[in-house]
Amino acid sequence: MRQRLSREGIIRRMPDSHDVTRRQMMMTSAALGLPLAAAPAFAADAPNQPVLRFAHLTDMHVDSRRHAVEGFAAALQHLAKITPAPDFIITGGDHVFDSLASSRAWADINSGIFTPILFGKNTKLPIHPVVGNHDIWGWGDIDANQLDAGYGKALALDRLGLKQSHYSLDRAGWHVVILDNVSRRDRSYFGGP
Repeated sequence: MRQRLSREGIIRRMPDSHDVTRRQMMMTSAALGLPLAAAPAFAADAPNQPVLRFAHLTDMHVDSRRHAVEGFAAALQHLAKITPAPDFIITGGDHVFDSLASSRAWADINSGIFTPILFGKNTKLPIHPVVGNHDIWGWGDIDANQLDAGYGKALALDRLGLKQSHYSLDRAGWHVVILDNVSRRDRSYFGGP
């Protein structure tokens, strides 16, 4: 056991690192807001737990500039080379570069570029998208009319093949929940906990 200084500045007794259980690691990481990158090291603690592998791709910001089209296509193609292969892909939003404050024409161009890359021949893996703030059209465009088709999240939902922006799925014995934390705030958005 050794002394540790917590986030709040309180000294607590912590077991040596080789004595830390998976549960302690997860609780400590969550309390400190740390990613659980080390969690797979504790997989031996749960030998009967089904394995779920997925690729998480986020903030692609695809548009016709900066070689984004080629880069995203290459990333998807690279996933086919990973062994063992992921079971599916979760895209974490911001598929295109800034539909939020752009014209409908620009939003159509970008989603027209992005959609065939994601849902075309670049991957055979199932895709489960999340709507990001850059995928939403019209909230930041003063000329956009709320009654226009595709306004707000509607364009993104249509292009991503989603019925709603939050949903869940079951894979390999796991229940995965996809949440939407982007809400409108005047001519912008609020996204976060």
